[in-house]
Amino acid sequence: MRCNRVNARRSGCGEDAVMKKLSLLIFPIISIILEALPIGVSIEFSKGPGITVERTFSYFSPVPPGYACFAPFLTAILTVVLLLIAIISFKFEKLKKTLFLLAVVTAVISVLPVIMGGYTKEGVVISGLLVGECVLARLSGET
Repeated sequence: MRCNRVNARRSGCGEDAVMKKLSLLIFPIISIILEALPIGVSIEFSKGPGITVERTFSYFSPVPPGYACFAPFLTAILTVVLLLIAIISFKFEKLKKTLFLLAVVTAVISVLPVIMGGYTKEGVVISGLLVGECVLARLSGET
């Protein structure tokens, strides 16, 4: 079916539908950019008794999982998968529910560093963006 004024609202090919679909890409893209920066994960190392050094790493770095801090790496991988499913859901509308569920799981995992004590301001922003993606995915799945 071709998009024209008569069937644009019914078939979901109007400007509003396109903007709603594109809005699903904004938060994961910004999240991935922030996750790639080397300031997202904070780990404290001990140099001696009473002397600690704080180092920061990217969410994609293999160092935090090596020190049993798995949540940031899982968040990074799931955010990339979230972006891919958001892109694929443009063609296959049935993936909207999967997109929402994956966004919820990713947002919950992104908050886990609070429990482990390695949370940064950038981590708070990333978690906020992922919660925003949950809201957008839910709203896009209702139409």
